[in-house]
Amino acid sequence: MLIFINFLHVLTSQSNSTSEDLNSVLERYKFIGEGKIFLRKINCWDNSEVFNSTDMYIGKAKENFILFSTNLEVLLQFQYFYLSIVSNIELIQTICAKLDYFSGHEKYLNSDLKRTYQALSEQIIICQENIYNFISLTNNESNNRIISNPMIITYKSNTDGFKSFTEELMNMAQLLEQLRIVFRDIFNNTC
Repeated sequence: MLIFINFLHVLTSQSNSTSEDLNSVLERYKFIGEGKIFLRKINCWDNSEVFNSTDMYIGKAKENFILFSTNLEVLLQFQYFYLSIVSNIELIQTICAKLDYFSGHEKYLNSDLKRTYQALSEQIIICQENIYNFISLTNNESNNRIISNPMIITYKSNTDGFKSFTEELMNMAQLLEQLRIVFRDIFNNTC
């Protein structure tokens, strides 16, 4: 449980909302702010079915990217990964808050809560994949279309800031892995 408690402490050290913490990181490097402005200008942010669909959060939105021009594909992928990560983290935070109440009573967990543990582990894996995909997308120097994108050039020109942002995402992925292991052990011990 120590890793679990430490994980919660890290996620909530600056705010009660993990999504706010992630937002502050992204805004710090002007990452999502500029992206939102751009998408609003091209009328894709508020009106697009892609961004109003719950499919966004279960991966099917990738299929919808085909509907947009190649020039917008990278920007939409950035927005997709950002929203996916925030969605994953918000769900994880919500479940963690509920599970924290039971942290000292694992042996009394009922079947519903066990299923919650399983669902949380699956959600953590999805979140990790989104983080790694996000980092891979920004670091893919062999893809000329990506690295020639004006937004990417802007973000990567701030080398220290971009490196720090990437490191923070990697740290988040590692914390998620620690949490996943904790939940795996708890689940195995309570089945």
